[in-house]
Amino acid sequence: MLQGLWTAGAASVSAQVVARGGRRWRSESAADRRRAIGLTMVMAAVTHLGLLVTQDTPPGWLWLALPALAMMVGSLCVLVAAEESER
Repeated sequence: MLQGLWTAGAASVSAQVVARGGRRWRSESAADRRRAIGLTMVMAAVTHLGLLVTQDTPPGWLWLALPALAMMVGSLCVLVAAEESER
């Protein structure tokens, strides 16, 4: 059964697209990958805050915790990538 699933997955177009994307991602430099991860996290935090601000803001401050952590980690990734690319 597992062999049949493995064979079907290898012939799948979506599996080939995912494999191609993985190879492309691994071919990028570490600084470029960190920059992409950091920018994605920063944009996710901005989107999250934007969606929350347009709605009724929930009471308390805990709704800020997750986007704040994502923003900090994303910013650190972008800064480290910028420093690596300067070397």
